[in-house]
Amino acid sequence: MRLLSASSRLLLVLAAVLVAGPALAQSDAWRAYPAYNEVDVVAAAPDGLWAGTRAGLFFYAIPDGEIVPYTVVDGPRGGEIGALAYDEARGVLWVGYADGLLERLDPETGRVTPFYAIVRADQYPSRGVRRIRVFGDDLYLGTDFGVVVFSTTREEVRDTYARIGDLAAGTPVNDLVEAPRPDGTPGLWLATEGGLYHADRGGSNLQTPTAWSKDAGLHGAAFSLATFDGTLYAGGGPADLKDLYRREADGAWSRTVFTNNRITAIEPRGDALLAITSAFVYLVRPGQ
Repeated sequence: MRLLSASSRLLLVLAAVLVAGPALAQSDAWRAYPAYNEVDVVAAAPDGLWAGTRAGLFFYAIPDGEIVPYTVVDGPRGGEIGALAYDEARGVLWVGYADGLLERLDPETGRVTPFYAIVRADQYPSRGVRRIRVFGDDLYLGTDFGVVVFSTTREEVRDTYARIGDLAAGTPVNDLVEAPRPDGTPGLWLATEGGLYHADRGGSNLQTPTAWSKDAGLHGAAFSLATFDGTLYAGGGPADLKDLYRREADGAWSRTVFTNNRITAIEPRGDALLAITSAFVYLVRPGQ
């Protein structure tokens, strides 16, 4: 494990996003949007990087370094962005907000389509979108009250899982990922402050609390998840041992980074993993 260096192209992109604000502020475009140097969330696309800020969205093109802003003038509603996900199959960006609004942005046309189903779910006092995962034609959203399944073809909410195992109803889900369960069957894993939970991916009724099992191997909270080379990784752990953990074949979890920081996202990139905290991005090559 090492701190991501300038030799990595992706780090250069991240560095440009995170620290370029003062330099870019000299241009006319950036003087109008001073909060663009405070990036909250990012999402990778084949040709660049999408970033969400309090001022709006912008796209950083890797080939030429061009920065393309998307503000309320261009269509996005604006406000605090909780999650981004680039949908390569449809060529669109999905944007989730802290109040539950979901937007679809088509970069080719600039058209923005809003979806208000989560915003209107007023039985839950907090409805923010924390993570967006694209699974085929569905979006699986980790929200402040559980998991929301949104159909991209029907453009509507298909399911909601708000009762997860022994957790209180409406517990927030920080992240989610598809990965085999301990018995080898396809599973859906959830990262919550109460730990990791998994269910049968093909289960007929994941709305039932008993459909979910808690993973006993990882102690403490879980903030992020990813699969890499057939192995499940989680950002989490006890309060004094927050780190990147790897799930072993026997169900035990091995601490792999030793940062003692909350890892908010884990992104597979080539032969490595990016473990992202509020202050650093770590490049981790499993087995090295």
